[in-house]
Amino acid sequence: MPADNPRSSAPSNRRATLRPSPKRDLLLDAMRVHGAPLSASELAAATGLTRYSANYQLRTLAAAGLVDIVERQSNSLVRHRYALVDSRATLVDSTTQLLALAGALTVPGRDGYPRPTEIDPSAQTQLDDLYREVVARVSDIAAASTKRARGTSTAGLSAA
Repeated sequence: MPADNPRSSAPSNRRATLRPSPKRDLLLDAMRVHGAPLSASELAAATGLTRYSANYQLRTLAAAGLVDIVERQSNSLVRHRYALVDSRATLVDSTTQLLALAGALTVPGRDGYPRPTEIDPSAQTQLDDLYREVVARVSDIAAASTKRARGTSTAGLSAA
């Protein structure tokens, strides 16, 4: 696309303006758990979204540079599959996520209501590192749980 085309902005610019969405979060989580490229239909079935909604949200995630479109061809049919660019990608910055989780980064305001704590650059770096560690640990726990569940379901079938 020509450089003067507003739609040709870099994915990182698009990602910076992308607002959080529960549907996109569901899709990203399903893609993390599965670990391999999936079609919009497969993701719709896994998340309970309609195929139309999954397609729309996946195109938005692709435009933001969070997923790549991988085309696979079978029997002269081109099917799009989507793969995560970064399995640790999030749509919300770590400070916002931590505030939402615990409220630990607030102090009482003069009116008694909680106010966000001012975070200096050093603290922000520490919070970013902590958030990445938590995301990695949660991903590991989910993957191990999925393996155990699959092992349990196949063990039950072989015993029958």
